[in-house]
Amino acid sequence: MIGLPFDQQDVYKAFSQNHATESLLPLSAWETRVANPDFRIVVCIVADADGDGTLPSDRNNEAEEEHILQRLLDSEWAGTFTLVGPVPLSSWLLPSSGQPQPGAEGEETRWHLTSLFVLPAHRGCGLASKLTLAAVRAGSSGHQVARNVGATTRFRLIVHPKNIEVVKLYEKVGFVKGGLYTQREAMVAMGDAAGVPEAAARDIWDSRLAIGMELLV
Repeated sequence: MIGLPFDQQDVYKAFSQNHATESLLPLSAWETRVANPDFRIVVCIVADADGDGTLPSDRNNEAEEEHILQRLLDSEWAGTFTLVGPVPLSSWLLPSSGQPQPGAEGEETRWHLTSLFVLPAHRGCGLASKLTLAAVRAGSSGHQVARNVGATTRFRLIVHPKNIEVVKLYEKVGFVKGGLYTQREAMVAMGDAAGVPEAAARDIWDSRLAIGMELLV
């Protein structure tokens, strides 16, 4: 989903969003996403000339939270990555996809990763890899299954097969291919089943083309 040209077939090329369409969303749409308890959005902001770009992490301080929110709203977002979850086993399973067999409920925490975007001006410097690693760290540290009983965290991505460079990027981070998904399943996986048009064209929405990639940590 990085650097794809936008045209009428973008809904088919990008599973499930692309930068051109997402960047047109109003602020209210992003506020809704940030407020959604099932979404965790990893954001890379452009540092001020006199700052290092880091944000405090004391979530118990209301004033600090206000400062962080204002900093996010005032800064340029160089890139983002969204985690959807934790996903219950019943919602994770898409039997027709041929996906890897997940662990039983309670044995692992599951996150679906979607919407990796990097602004054109900030591409080519490894930011996409850093965002991916940051998303994995966020999901691994945020789950509620006890580590001392051998619990794991499972991450899933869905990528268009023509996005060869993106597939290579995820493979370098440790993701492995597993399963083929439809556009419809991709929307369901990212928690946006309502986004599938009622009169969705079967050749676009039900063709099993997208590559599933998973990582266990």
